[in-house]
Amino acid sequence: MLFRLANSEDGELYFDKYVKVKESYREEKRSELLQKGEVLFNNTNSQEWVGKSALFDLEGDYLCSNHITRIGVKRDIILPEYLWIILNLYQRHDVFYNICTNWNNQSGVNIELLKSVKIPVPSIEEQELIIEINRKRITTAKELRKEADKILEEGKDKIEKLILN
Repeated sequence: MLFRLANSEDGELYFDKYVKVKESYREEKRSELLQKGEVLFNNTNSQEWVGKSALFDLEGDYLCSNHITRIGVKRDIILPEYLWIILNLYQRHDVFYNICTNWNNQSGVNIELLKSVKIPVPSIEEQELIIEINRKRITTAKELRKEADKILEEGKDKIEKLILN
């Protein structure tokens, strides 16, 4: 499967849109298969979407678009999930928007520019705490979205009954 960051939202991966590749192509590109724990950084897109990142944590054979920079980490220094949090924080706060190179309706952050971005690296224990806080935030947000969807659906049903009955 060919992965693009259009297959992610809020840093989470989903696969309602993907490109399936032939077995022969996958075998030819075997050395380029995504590795669990890599951070995927959107290096080319519209200025607003450059820097959108995802944590790759899936089993199986996946390739990625050439618009994605694959980032491996030294886990004794920085945890992949922590780096993913920081990169998405920077993306939401326009860090990449402000430093990207623009050309022909595209924008990009090349590897050298990405390497120049300062990443705070607290202790592994502090990174783990930040990760846990972020996971709780994501869980709460999902629960609230689900509750909001339910309330909206109930409201829609009530309005339809009022109008149609």
